[in-house]
Amino acid sequence: MAGMAGTAVILVATHWGTLYGGINSLNYSCARALAEHLPSSQVHVLSITANPKLEKAADKPKNLFIHTLSDESDVSFALTGNFNEPYRARAVQRVIELAQAAEQAWIIGHDTYTGFIAYDAAASVVSVRSGRVV
Repeated sequence: MAGMAGTAVILVATHWGTLYGGINSLNYSCARALAEHLPSSQVHVLSITANPKLEKAADKPKNLFIHTLSDESDVSFALTGNFNEPYRARAVQRVIELAQAAEQAWIIGHDTYTGFIAYDAAASVVSVRSGRVV
C-alpha cells in the first residue's frame, strides 16, 4: 500500500466475509466487485472484526486491501450491537489515514454502526480538504 495515489474506495464493515450473512455478505460482494471494476483504484475494507486468513491471496483482486481492528474473538460485540469505544475512535482514525493517503477517496459505511464511522471520518477529511460529505 506504499505511496497510495489516485482514487481509494474505503468501505467500513462490521465483519469481513460471508460467514454471518446479511450486510456482511453485501459488503464482501460489493468490495470485490468494486475492486474488479475499478482496477486503477485501490479498494480498502476496514473490517472492525475479521479473519483475513479466510481470503486466499489467489482469490482476492490485487487492488483489494483488508484492514482489521480486532481479531475474530471480538466478533460478538459487532453482532450484539456493542459497537462503542475503543473500536469506534480507532476505526474513524484509520479511515481518515487511508483517505488522506489518496488523492481522492470515497468512504462508504451504510449500516447502523459503520455509517456513523464513515460519516465522522469523511467530515474530518473534508475539513482538511475542500469538499463535501454526502
